[in-house]
Amino acid sequence: MDVEEDLLTIQGERKHCTKEEQDGYCYSECNYGSFYRTIPLPIGAETSKATAQFHNGVLEITMPAIPQAGKKARPLEIRDGK
Repeated sequence: MDVEEDLLTIQGERKHCTKEEQDGYCYSECNYGSFYRTIPLPIGAETSKATAQFHNGVLEITMPAIPQAGKKARPLEIRDGK
C-alpha cells in the first residue's frame, strides 16, 4: 500500500482453493488474481499520519484531516429574482 499527497494505492492478491474427495476421486480448483485500486484523497487529508489495520478480512485505513482555521459557515440570504 502506498500513500501520496492526494492518492492512496492499495494492491493485493486473492487466492482461493477448494478440494473435494468423493467416490475415490479427488477434485481441486484454485483461483488466483491480483488487484490494485487507486483512490483520490480529499483536500486536507493528513497523509503523514495515516494508519492501516487488517482484521478479519477487513482493511481499515484512517487519516485525519488538517484543521482549516478561519473557515466558518454563514447563512446565505435567498432573494426573489424579480
